[in-house]
Amino acid sequence: MKLHEECGVFACYTKNNNAFDFIKYGLSLLQHRGQESAGITAGDIEFVTIKDTGLVCEVFKNKEPIKGYFGIGHVRYSTSKLQGKEYAQPFCKNFMNETAALAHNGNIPNKINDITDSELILKTLIENINKKPSQWSLDDITKVLYTNFKDSAWSIVMALPEKIAGIKDPSGFHPLMFCIAEEGMFIASEDCAFTGLNIKQIIEIQNGEYIEITKNGYKIEKYCKTTGAKQCVFEQIYFANPASKIFSRNVYETRVELGRLLAKEDNTKADVIIPVMSSGLAAAIGYSEISKIPMHLGLKKNKAIRSFIEPKQQAREKATNEKYMPIKSVIENNRIILVDDSIVRGTTMKHLTKLLKQNGAKEIHIRLSSPAIINSCFWGIDIPDKNELISRKYQLEQELADYFGADDLKYISIKSFKKLFDTTKWCYNCFNEDQEY
Repeated sequence: MKLHEECGVFACYTKNNNAFDFIKYGLSLLQHRGQESAGITAGDIEFVTIKDTGLVCEVFKNKEPIKGYFGIGHVRYSTSKLQGKEYAQPFCKNFMNETAALAHNGNIPNKINDITDSELILKTLIENINKKPSQWSLDDITKVLYTNFKDSAWSIVMALPEKIAGIKDPSGFHPLMFCIAEEGMFIASEDCAFTGLNIKQIIEIQNGEYIEITKNGYKIEKYCKTTGAKQCVFEQIYFANPASKIFSRNVYETRVELGRLLAKEDNTKADVIIPVMSSGLAAAIGYSEISKIPMHLGLKKNKAIRSFIEPKQQAREKATNEKYMPIKSVIENNRIILVDDSIVRGTTMKHLTKLLKQNGAKEIHIRLSSPAIINSCFWGIDIPDKNELISRKYQLEQELADYFGADDLKYISIKSFKKLFDTTKWCYNCFNEDQEY
C-alpha cells in the first residue's frame, strides 16, 4: 500500500467559451492524484456542475459540454469515509441568487460527520462573508480562510461570477501552479496538467498567496505574513507526476537523485536492480547509475490504476494481488536489489518478495528512497492510524526484512535525505516520532 493524496484541482479562463473541454483534459492529466470521483463546474455568471464517482474518462463520457469561459475541476481520493457521488467535488452553492463553487486539495479540522472539508470551507465562506458571490473580494475570502483554517492544508480553486481564483494556505503544504497560455489562463495542482497548451509562462503560487483571474487579466497577491513553507515532501517523492516541476524542483530528477544517494550509502553485491513499478523506477535508475548494476523491468504492471488509491480495502488487496506480472528471465537465479520509494502498510512489498522467490530469486535486497514512515499526517495524506504503519511496528531494518521474507532492507539515511530536502522548508512529520507541527 502507498500513501494517498486527497485530490487534484484544475481551473481556467479560456478565450473561446470552452472551459469545460480544457478542464476535462487537465483533470485526465491529474488522474494520478485521485481516482475515486471527478467533477467539473463551468459557466460565466451562473455555473453548472457535472460530477460522479469514477475516472475522468468515465464520468464525462457522452456528457454534453457545459458552455462557459470559466470553470474549475477536481479529481478525488477521499481521506474520510464520505464516499459517493454526493461527496464528489466541486461543490457549487446558490447564494443570494448567484452561485459560488469550490474545490480543494488538503485537509482541515472537521468534526461534522456528513460534510467534506471542501463543502465545509465553502459553507464557512458563505456564512461569514454574507455578500453576493460577485461581490466577494480578495480580503473577504482570505480573511475567512486565515481566521478559520490558517494551520491547515488547502490549495483551493474557486469559481465566482465572471472570475476564478486560487488560494494557497500560509504553510504551502501542497502545490498550486498558474499558467498563461495562448488559449487562456489556467491553475492546477501540477504543471503536467498544462501539457498540450501553447504556454507563455508558468508561475508557482507561493504559500500565503492568492491569484484572481478575470477576462481582463490576473493578479497575484500575498494575503498574510508567512514565517516559512512546510512543503509536503511526498509530493516530490511519490504523489506528483514525474513530468511535473513543483516546489521549484523537477520531480523526475529529484527521484533519480534520491536513488543515487541511496546507492552511495550501499555496497551490496547483486546481479540486477528491479524497480517496483512505477513508484520506484526513477530511484532505481539513479541507483543503477551509481552502483553500475544493470536495471531491468522484472515486475510488469498489469494495469495503470494504483492499488493504494482504490477506495475500499478489499479492492486494494485484490488490486495488489493482480497488479504485477513477474518476468522470470530477469528474476531466476539472480541476486536482486528491489527498489521502491517508500513503504506504508507493507501489503505490496510482502506480495512482491513472495512473487520474486516463487520465480527463482537467489537473494532479495529491499532499498527505499525515503526514510521510514512512522507517524500520521494531518494535512491531506491518508495515514489514518499510525499503528497501521509497518515501519512503526518493525523499527529495525532487519526485523522488517525478515517480515517481508527478504535478505535485508535499507532506507535512505536522514542525512542523505536532508541534502535534497531542507527541514526548514519541507514537512517531515511522517518521518518523526510523535511530532506535530
